[in-house]
Amino acid sequence: MTRIVVFLLLSSSLAFCQMASPSSIDILPSSFALNISGTFDGSGPYDVVILDSPFLEDEYFDGKTTIHGELGFVAKMRYNAAEHVIEFKNEDGIVKELLRRPYVSAEFNGKRFVVEEYLNEITNNKKLGYFNPLNEGNVQLLLRPNKKLKLSDYTFQQRKDGYYYDVSSYYIKTEGQPASRIVLNKSAVLKNLDSKYENILTYFISKNNLNLKKEEDVIRILDYYNALKRNENSPQQIIQS
Repeated sequence: MTRIVVFLLLSSSLAFCQMASPSSIDILPSSFALNISGTFDGSGPYDVVILDSPFLEDEYFDGKTTIHGELGFVAKMRYNAAEHVIEFKNEDGIVKELLRRPYVSAEFNGKRFVVEEYLNEITNNKKLGYFNPLNEGNVQLLLRPNKKLKLSDYTFQQRKDGYYYDVSSYYIKTEGQPASRIVLNKSAVLKNLDSKYENILTYFISKNNLNLKKEEDVIRILDYYNALKRNENSPQQIIQS
């Protein structure tokens, strides 16, 4: 079984943060190779050389937090999509991880990161994770940023290459319910909406030539659906607009 030795990011405790995880890879730009000692199936030591980065962006961006609906603190932030953590630098330049709680959110680099409950598609258990909300309203489309580490099947001169690849996915969430993973298409989207609006929504999709395999068109139909739900007593006024 592959074992990878990584660096421990040392930091002191702060409110709403925690020490960087020992399973995180040390801070390096993606243009650098990272050599890590390890063993492979008991065959002896080798070096793992990772040329990619687990972060959405290597650099830190000006960010702010919201805690219990109030402005929290501002700091330089970035997102580790492999470890699913938000890293930030405190006033001493020490790297910390933002505490992952539903009442703590962050915004940086034009994205909002919120913690939502979601259903694990394999176990069907409820978990908490970071998501980027793509619209507002009763029904939301969420993006779950995610990267996985892939190691080469081959070892050459005691070296094994590795890279991170993107496995981000979409989730749909109705207010008061956990989010569930969704593949973007017309059938899957409509399945998650109130069936009594199916005819109106189908007409809206056809009228506006929407392709529900596209993120922007899914957002548009969800915004329209949320408007219908807010005005259930006069849906015809909305459909004519």
